[in-house]
Amino acid sequence: MSRHSAVQIDLGTGDGRAVLAAATARPERLVIGVDAHAAGMSEASRKAARAKLPNVLFVVAAAERLPPELDGVADAVTVYFPWGSLLRGVITADPVIVAGLARLLKPGASLSILVSVIEHDRGSGLPPIDEYDLRGLAEPFAAQGLTITGVTRASAADIAATGSSWGKRLGAGSQRSAWRIAARRSDAPRDPPDAGRCPRENERSRCDADHSRGCHGGAHRIRLESVSERFDSEGRDDDRDPDPGRGLRGNDGGDGLGRPYPQA
Repeated sequence: MSRHSAVQIDLGTGDGRAVLAAATARPERLVIGVDAHAAGMSEASRKAARAKLPNVLFVVAAAERLPPELDGVADAVTVYFPWGSLLRGVITADPVIVAGLARLLKPGASLSILVSVIEHDRGSGLPPIDEYDLRGLAEPFAAQGLTITGVTRASAADIAATGSSWGKRLGAGSQRSAWRIAARRSDAPRDPPDAGRCPRENERSRCDADHSRGCHGGAHRIRLESVSERFDSEGRDDDRDPDPGRGLRGNDGGDGLGRPYPQA
């Protein structure tokens, strides 16, 4: 990682398009996309290989079981429109999720989260959220070493700048309200080494081997497996079929990542 001026981690990256956008805009920065579903990141992995982007890395890992090799490497962490357990973990300040976010960050590094939960999303198990709810996260985040520095309404332009395809599908910032939570890691890490770490963390992480050269140094070595090769050799999980217009589609009527498509 020493050949890159900074490291950005996009947690819950989904289809990885936000990673490609960030890596193209900041070629001096290593951008790492992390998601539990290799299939969702496969196309972005191939695009990065074809474009010969040396500053892109994809890691297959759940937010609850982040690989220890990523501890303390990030100058910035982004979480753009999470869904499922990651969304619930952020909104309810689940100690495992919040401690995991904190562990990724270097002391003083920044965290940016974009979220949107409205009445229509009650199927997520969460009520609609507003600025007051999000400001209430300050205390539990602080308990894990994260200081919330701002909660602001995100505009459509803010969301477009992230390159998040899920934010675009939601119509966040235009058709529905969206919020940005800005936070910073405290200067002195407060977590013990295993804080928030799942006991099942013996499940090793997998990186995209095509873009892993910057991850080979010292304590940051991760066992490698190409996301695209694994996807091609194993086939699509369950009966998820490609839908060029809407990405991977699952039999739950969602996008193949356990997320329902937003209604028009």
